[in-house]
Amino acid sequence: MSTAASSFLLINGRQIETAVWKAQDSLGTIVLLHEALGSVAYWKDFPDKLALATNYDVVAYSRAGHGQSDGPVDARTLEYYENEIEIVLPAVLDHYRVEQPVLYGHSEGAAIAFLYASRRTSVQSVVAECPIFVQEDRTVETIRELEANYPTSDLSSRLGRYHRDADAVFQAWMRSNRSSLFTDFPMHKYLALVRCPVLVLQGARDEFGSIIQFEMIAKILPSTNHVLLDAGHLLHREQPEAVAEHVSNFLSSNLQTGFQNNLLRG
Repeated sequence: MSTAASSFLLINGRQIETAVWKAQDSLGTIVLLHEALGSVAYWKDFPDKLALATNYDVVAYSRAGHGQSDGPVDARTLEYYENEIEIVLPAVLDHYRVEQPVLYGHSEGAAIAFLYASRRTSVQSVVAECPIFVQEDRTVETIRELEANYPTSDLSSRLGRYHRDADAVFQAWMRSNRSSLFTDFPMHKYLALVRCPVLVLQGARDEFGSIIQFEMIAKILPSTNHVLLDAGHLLHREQPEAVAEHVSNFLSSNLQTGFQNNLLRG
């Protein structure tokens, strides 16, 4: 078992929940960026499995209003993402003294990972789990069904295990999906600026996105690695060992390539 430790960081006047899982003889640090309904606790035991499989330390944090972090949940705007990549994430990296992070983003977190990597050459690599960059019909239908059923379903109570205010987290996500952010946000321009290795992990039964998501990324970043597993949108919960193994292999390959490049330069 890797060692987990939690703490709170004061960022922008709010206490932000963080946690780190330390690996023995660590090769680096993976930073987990959660989905729209996510938090530190929402990752469950995946960070521990990832640390053990990769020999990397794993850091996670809950965005404002998520998990045990102070609220409110901010509206998803261009300014929201600017704040995440220019203030919040840098503060987390600085606290844990991470200079060359591996950014592992799930769904919305994948967008934050790519945005940060588009502006920093220090990012070692990006792992994007079930990224959603194009609003497909299946995405719209699934979200509408979740919203319609929310008042009578047990989703609020289930999310309550991972958030101080689960209803606020859910409603913020609903508002973001009713906004024009998908059409206003020029994600393709940011992707074109990413220079680090990229791994896209997708679930064959993902109810929010299909292979179209990977194709959009690969069109801009042709060298993107791709893995398709028999799972839904919560890939790291349904196939945690397989996901951790694929990430481990990806990182090992990158380290070996980097070592060979250094030999050639030497």
